[in-house]
Amino acid sequence: MSDIRTLDPEVEAKMEEISTKFERYISNQKSQIIKSKEDFKNKLQHLRNEYKEYGKELQSLAEREVELNKELAKEVQDKNSSSSRLNELKLKEETLIEDRKNLEKQVLDLSNQVNERRQELNKLKISKEKQAERDIPQVLIYEQVLSLKIEGGKQGYLTFKFHNIDPKNTEREFQLNLKVDGSKYEDLSTIPEISQDDVNELLIKFNETRNLNSFLKNARQAFKKMV
Repeated sequence: MSDIRTLDPEVEAKMEEISTKFERYISNQKSQIIKSKEDFKNKLQHLRNEYKEYGKELQSLAEREVELNKELAKEVQDKNSSSSRLNELKLKEETLIEDRKNLEKQVLDLSNQVNERRQELNKLKISKEKQAERDIPQVLIYEQVLSLKIEGGKQGYLTFKFHNIDPKNTEREFQLNLKVDGSKYEDLSTIPEISQDDVNELLIKFNETRNLNSFLKNARQAFKKMV
């Protein structure tokens, strides 16, 4: 049960079907992440443009406020200025101050929106990866038949946990972490570490075949060489 070659033909056929679904699933996940990133970039650019416009408005208000203060000071010094003129200038000053406060609040809200967008994108990635093993159709067959568990690892990775490899300790865990969010499989690490030659061979074959069953079989064989 620890080697794919010994599986019942019906089970192996089922696993071949799952392997195809796995590749389709990974492809869909990549597409969704790419789309989410593009949406995020577009929204972020829109927010940045708004931020710049608010900045220009704030600068304009600051300049108008300076000019108004100068005008108000001049009118105060002019003994002939009417009280209505002074009241008018003071009202303008109050309006400018209120406008500036509103703009500053909008700038702060905008900054918070940018941070929220970043957090949403990060949560989307984590959510998809943490639930990957349940989203892959019928993935439980791997756990039940091959003593293998597939989990969402850190961002962009899937973790494969093998057991029943070491005959002296069937519960000993062998772990494989594969980066799956690129167009090619290029980042692979294992615990315990296998040779770099074996790592390179696993990646080359998996990129060529895109066959999950063969990949898992080869990974098991690489771990077996260590025990």
